[in-house]
Amino acid sequence: MKFLYLFCCLLVSSYCYGQGSLKGKIKQKDGAPAVAVTVSLAKTNATTATNESGEFCFQQLPEGNYTLKVSSINYAPLNTAVKITNGNTTVVNLELNIADNLLEELEISKKIVKKSTALTRTSTPLKDLPQSIQVVSERQIKDQQLLYVEESLKNVAGVNFSSPYGTFNYRGFETGLQDIMFNGMKGSPYPEGVSPMLSNVERIEVIHGPTAILYGQGALGGNINLVTKQPKKYTSFNVSAAVGNLNLYRTMADVSGSLNKAKSLYFVSSVGYQDGGVYLDNYKKRNLQLYGALRWDISPKTFVQVNGTYLNDKQTRNYQPTLPIVKNDLFAVPYRFNFSSSDAYYKGNSYQVQAEAQHQFNTNWSLHLLANVAESSSKRNEYGSLGYYNPKTTMLSRSYTKKEINSPSISINPYLNGKFNTLGIKNSFSFGINADFKRTNYPNGFFQYSANPIFLNNPEDRPFTIEGQTLFYLSTQETFTYNIFGAYIQDQIEITPKLKGLVGLRYANYYARYHVPSITYDGVEFNEYNENPEVTSAFIPRIGLVYQPWKNTSLYFDYNQGFTPQYNNAKLYGGPFDPETSNQYEFGYKGSFLDNSLLAGVSIYRIDKTNVLTNALDPSNPNLLRAIGQVRSQGVELSLTGKVTNSLFLTVNYSNNSTKVRKSNKPVEIGQTFSNSPKHMASIWASYQFEKGSLKGLQIGMGPRYTGNRFINIKRLNTDVLVLPRYTIADAMLGYQRNRYGFQFNINNIFDKRYAQSGVNTIYAPGMPRNFMFTATYSFKKS
Repeated sequence: MKFLYLFCCLLVSSYCYGQGSLKGKIKQKDGAPAVAVTVSLAKTNATTATNESGEFCFQQLPEGNYTLKVSSINYAPLNTAVKITNGNTTVVNLELNIADNLLEELEISKKIVKKSTALTRTSTPLKDLPQSIQVVSERQIKDQQLLYVEESLKNVAGVNFSSPYGTFNYRGFETGLQDIMFNGMKGSPYPEGVSPMLSNVERIEVIHGPTAILYGQGALGGNINLVTKQPKKYTSFNVSAAVGNLNLYRTMADVSGSLNKAKSLYFVSSVGYQDGGVYLDNYKKRNLQLYGALRWDISPKTFVQVNGTYLNDKQTRNYQPTLPIVKNDLFAVPYRFNFSSSDAYYKGNSYQVQAEAQHQFNTNWSLHLLANVAESSSKRNEYGSLGYYNPKTTMLSRSYTKKEINSPSISINPYLNGKFNTLGIKNSFSFGINADFKRTNYPNGFFQYSANPIFLNNPEDRPFTIEGQTLFYLSTQETFTYNIFGAYIQDQIEITPKLKGLVGLRYANYYARYHVPSITYDGVEFNEYNENPEVTSAFIPRIGLVYQPWKNTSLYFDYNQGFTPQYNNAKLYGGPFDPETSNQYEFGYKGSFLDNSLLAGVSIYRIDKTNVLTNALDPSNPNLLRAIGQVRSQGVELSLTGKVTNSLFLTVNYSNNSTKVRKSNKPVEIGQTFSNSPKHMASIWASYQFEKGSLKGLQIGMGPRYTGNRFINIKRLNTDVLVLPRYTIADAMLGYQRNRYGFQFNINNIFDKRYAQSGVNTIYAPGMPRNFMFTATYSFKKS
């Protein structure tokens, strides 16, 4: 076989020396041959591919000037002029650069991310997008030793955790953890209330404002896209182990490499594990995540990639640890108080499989397919606070809930990308359809009773007993069905090199149904509680303009609509309700300094959101909801991220937001500030790494973060408004990297500030007290 291959190579080589020939060799940046790269001559039918030595040739070419075009999925397109003369062989030697989709990896290694696919399905420079996107980079994740997604929010303007049940507040409006995307695909594998781990995440893209064009139903204030670790052709191995106070132990590892000689089949796999790290007494928390991704470059124009994630969680509660609010005082209960009993538990097993396929027809047109299959399963027994407190006996009333949840989902999104010119205007076009199918099953129904009370002055273990308890809710099997179909068209246009636009239109159709054979609610039984299916549809437009008067300056305007059906439309809770809709207007500035290593952004926005659900505060039905007419969020966000010098990395964020009710059927609410919506938020993180001298390898970092006052509604017979007080906390790190080994010490909440991270009803989520962690790392890389 080798002899035959050499014979063919010699035959081709000799043939190339015929009249009017062209031959050449193409190599990668590191000098290795570029194998199976497509080579063609523009405006002719001449096309070939490089062999295992990176060589190619053309023969019998008429005399003249040609444009040689080189293209491959893995490399940036390359065009070069060549001249053919009769009787001669023209020889060219070329070197390829990494393609845009792989440049993101290179940019991460340089600690600054400048592109995103989150809004356009193409790798687009952030400066060309008419919407605010912030990226939490791999460097920030490592510097701050972030493991859960909520920990990363301190690096982003205008976003905070808004409730213990796993919701974020973006620009004054809430969205849940279940709306988080993975690699631009919907379908979270994480069960309700469980925060995603970052052990398999390469970077975090935070999108400010609606994202309905590409993704349909979703958060109207903003969303998060987690970009997972991508397969690598080179061999690498990274492992870290950490210990800290609060009985914390953590370990993470990843490995990557090629599985064949041609490096067309390559992978990455990782593991993340944490035990402990919770401040409440007798509170258990253990999380395990396994991840793997495999990519096959079938040809220079086609690839397939599959990602898989498995999660196993065992902890006392799936939501954030919380404390009860008593005597209208946030901090009346000791910091470590746990109102659960020993029979409380949460057990979750979940998985996610993603697939991506791409075929490049030519340098201008490509076909893509994204698919996601996920399923989260969990069992839980949990205690809650009912809000009644007796100051004489220090008795606190509790509820007890038992349920099992299974939530499978499937998402499919084929789309077509194309580039073409019309009347001198450059177009980068995307057309796609998507179908999402999701169910939430309670196979055994669930029940909720009052529970044995607990006493603050004597918090003895009092497991649940059903005798003598009041029944709040009891059901048989429950099923929620939620299906989405949509089609979208979007076009990035370049009118002139300085004036660009983004226009799009989406059609979305939603189907939702809730079914349960029987419900007993507050002592009343409902048989065959079968809600009629709800079908909702909408057309959603967007338009944006970007003007770039100078090379490193972008000024933009964006009009963006959002649309999402209500999360709870059951008649039992006041439904059905009209869908939530929003209109966002945003003006902004994006700039880069210091040779594009420091990125700055300013955005001014206004969002009008209609049909916003809020609790009706009905004592006879604590879960009753009602829709407020209109809420307006408006404000400004400022950000500065990147390298000031090769050694100094800086992140600065500030946001000023006002979110108030503008229309309501209760006049007293008009002008009221929304709950968990701080007016001011700010954060700074700076890290410095010594690169020369006796301190080479030493790294230091620190920064404060500030969150302003927020309001929480406490459900009692008389509604009180409680203020979650403003707070400022500071974090720091000290690290040392020498060759393959690294050591790092992180301390958070240095001054041990007691504060409320979020609150709802009769409970609040305390912020972490002072905590520290020591981490040791080992890294190996071979090209």
